Parts: sequence; C-alpha cells; structure tokens
Amino acid sequence: EIGRWPWSRKTLSQMSEEALNNGASALTFDILLSEPERENKDADQILGATVEKFSDKFILGTSSSDQAATQLPPYQDICATEAFLFLGGDRIITLNPTFTVDDQSQSFDDYQWGTLFEPLFKSITESVRLQTLERSMVSDESLLNEFQKNSFVSQTRKSVNDYCKEWLTKNDIFLKDSMYEETLKLYEAMLGAKLDGDKLHAFVKKIKMMKSHPVPQYLGWYSNTPQIQDKSKYTASFNAKMDSDGYIRKYPLFFRVGSRIGTSYIPSLALQSYLVAKNYRAEVGLAEVQNSVDKVMTHFKIYDLNNDKAPIYEIPVDSFGQLRVNYYGPAMSFYYVSAKELITKKTDMIEVQIRKDGQIRTETVNKKDFFKGRAVMVGATALGIYDMRNTPVQNAFPGPEIHLTALANLFEENFIIHLKNEIKILPLITLAVGLIFSIVFSLCNSLVALTIFFIGFPVLGETRGL
Repeated sequence: EIGRWPWSRKTLSQMSEEALNNGASALTFDILLSEPERENKDADQILGATVEKFSDKFILGTSSSDQAATQLPPYQDICATEAFLFLGGDRIITLNPTFTVDDQSQSFDDYQWGTLFEPLFKSITESVRLQTLERSMVSDESLLNEFQKNSFVSQTRKSVNDYCKEWLTKNDIFLKDSMYEETLKLYEAMLGAKLDGDKLHAFVKKIKMMKSHPVPQYLGWYSNTPQIQDKSKYTASFNAKMDSDGYIRKYPLFFRVGSRIGTSYIPSLALQSYLVAKNYRAEVGLAEVQNSVDKVMTHFKIYDLNNDKAPIYEIPVDSFGQLRVNYYGPAMSFYYVSAKELITKKTDMIEVQIRKDGQIRTETVNKKDFFKGRAVMVGATALGIYDMRNTPVQNAFPGPEIHLTALANLFEENFIIHLKNEIKILPLITLAVGLIFSIVFSLCNSLVALTIFFIGFPVLGETRGL
C-alpha cells in the first residue's frame, strides 16, 4: 500500500513523528541509511529534522562491515580507535551520559595519537585515490562517477583498517627504510620527545604490554547520511551475534572499536532504547587482574539518572558483556504495528497484531493509549527483505524482534541467570544425567527405555538450546 522498499525518508519521518507525538518514550531504528535518497533530495533533511526535534528519544542504527569479531593484539586498539575517528566515527559516537565505561586498567590515552595517525591515514587515502584514478582512467576525482566514488570510499575504509592490523609489525609500511625517518618525526611529535631507534623500540615494547579487552572488537562501522546522523544524540548497534551453529542465544549489550573511553564503545539497540526510555544510565566496570593478560568486567550496573547515588540493579551478563536472550515465544510475541497504520490512518484508533493462544490476533486500540510510555523499534519484518535469524524458538525469526526481546528482558528484569562456574559444572551435570539414564535403561525393558528416551531427549535438547 505504501510502495516498494526502501521507502522514502519522508515516509519514515511521518511514521516516526506519529509514534513520538502520541507518547512513545523511545524510538529506535533497526535500519541503516548510509546513502542519500536519490528520488527526493530533501528527504534526508526532512528525516534529520525529525531526529533533531525528538533527539532525546530518537535512536539511530549502525552496523559493522565486519560481521565477525576482529582479533587484533591489544595495543592495536589504539590504531583502530584513531581509524574509526578518521573515517567519521565521531559522527556515530557522541558524548553519551546514559552509557559509561569505568576502565581502571593502564591507559595510553594521554598521548596525542591523532598527531601520529592522521598523516599516516591521509597518506593511505591518497594512495587509494591515485589507484582509483588510474583504474578508472580519469585525471581528477571530480570526474569519477557515483559507483567509482563509492568504490573509493569503500577501499579507503578497508585500507585504513587493514593498516591497523599491521601497525608496529614487520609489515608496517611506514617503518620501512624509505619512510622510517619521516615516520620517526611523527612519533616524536606525538610523544613530545626526541627519539632514536632504541627509544622507539622501548616505547613499542611498553605499549605492547597492554591487557586484552574482554569485549570482542568490530571494525568498519557505518554512519547514516550526515543530514540525518549529525542531528542525532544517540546511535546504537544492530549487529547480531550468532553461536557456532548459527542460532542466536546471546545478545551483546555493547560493542567496541578500540579501548578508549568516550570514543570506542557503542551500545546495542536494546540497551540504548532501554536507557533512553527509562531515563537510566548503565555503567560498565573494567579492571586488570594480577598475573593475567586479560582485563575483566567487574560489573554492569544500572542507575536512575534522577537519583544516581546507588545502582538500581546489576545486569547478569557473561564475561563478554552479553545477555542470554530469554525468548518469549515465536514471532509476534510482542505487539506489531504496521507502518500503514501510522501513515495512512489519521484517526484516533489503529490496528495492532500480537500472538495470543498460538494465533495472530488483531486488536483495535486508541493510538495515544497504546503508544504512551512504550519503547518502539522500527524494522523490516517482511520475508523478502531477509532480516531473518535462526533462534531456539523459531527459524526465520524476525531480526528486529530479537532486539525487542532483549529490550523486554531489560524492562522486566527477566533474565536467564548464569550458573557460577558454569563451565566446570555443566560437564558434571551431563555426566550425572548420562549415568542416571544408563542405570534406568539397564533396569527397564526396551519399550520403557525407548519411551523415556523420546521424552527426555527433546527436554535435554531444549535446555541446551536455551
């Protein structure tokens, strides 16, 4: 009824304003708008104006181009942070009073790293530019067509991030003989001290002693268009984290680029939506452990911004900052509002859908009563858009509802609690269950044993899945 996907940003603006004007406490986009709209050149500005108007409630989405975590040595987090900022990461991460990281470990943030890395990244960018011009057989960047310009941007992003994987290794191109002296001057400017080869080696050895971070690292984050992104106060990640079998059981509450406080950490959609809707603040604690090469997460506490003296409660995350998703059932276990209800209907009443008693039911509700105080997520659930994920409760489960499930877990404090020393206890439980089954099977006839097996196997399988 509205037209082909993707819809105009003007349409998204109308839909968002309708929900927010009717009392929604937060509105979150499980959508990335990284390219300008071609059909309507004013559409990005229209949506940007809506984001700015409701900046205290509007949360934009972002995603990493690396769907698998990057395994960089801890010291290369420094380069990754600078690369993120150089590529526009300061548009994505802004000062966010609702999410803070208290890192008590040794820091090298006092150094002026930008003095070192900005010239190096500009050199890489220029090299990519010249290669693009040569490959495209044009003499000037202005003569590149739209696809060639996009290729240039994409290749620049990749080349800058790839350099961080080689920084201070034997493959570091800027420490090769032909460039060594010039690069040494950049290190001197960054440190504010005269260096020779030995002193540089000592400095490198020092930063290579950095502890590894417990939260996996993702590079290559995408921003929404400047007309939209620059109006935003909050941006959150909709990256999905799958187990080795392709099922989603764990939900990272935040992601990171590097390890610098204020410029490296990106909350998830569910966490940021929860904090905005409730006017709460999350504080993550990190610390070093003696005789360990890793930092540890000491706490994940929630505070009320109106009364910040003591935490309300602590979220039971694992050592990687992940929540174990407590699913409520198959798709549509929460209220769905079709976009057409907010765009085409100008009445006080709208239709909503929800699964009840195993059936999808439609209810007619008052718009203001329905949206008042609700946290809303905007995402695509049509099969043809392919934002479908495998979960323990259903295959082809809508991606946006996974974020919604984690959000509901936070709202209701409805968590699956991790056993203390779970890794040690679970093998013992498995052994005990195996022994019990062995004894029962040895004492029963084949028919009874087969019946117990068919009853017990699904139960154990479901327990493993959750």
